[in-house]
Amino acid sequence: MHTEEIIDKFSTCLTAMFREKHSACVNDLPGASKAIIASTLQRTLGKTALLISDGHQSLETIHRDAVTICPAAKPDNLPVYFPARESPVNADQDHDIMGHRLYALYKLLKNNNKTIIITSIQSLMQK
Repeated sequence: MHTEEIIDKFSTCLTAMFREKHSACVNDLPGASKAIIASTLQRTLGKTALLISDGHQSLETIHRDAVTICPAAKPDNLPVYFPARESPVNADQDHDIMGHRLYALYKLLKNNNKTIIITSIQSLMQK
């Protein structure tokens, strides 16, 4: 069974759940399941999906999985990586990290709520 077939089978139930509650906790799902759910919700609901990981390592893994499973996505439609800063606010920032963070903000403005933002709790706690 292909990824698209799996997604189609549970998208109706998943969509109904999110229309009712608007959020869910999916900590116990294995492997790429979290990325599949975010991708399904984004495509089905046509809204931005925010997937929050529990740390930096899981953030990178989930982002890699989401980029891999996105069906025939153009580079403009790939999931967006929003990492945490590694140093205090006034210190010299890592340019790659700041680039990812600015790109995520740009995508939120540009894509009319049709993107997947993948981030971590630490990223959201920072200013």
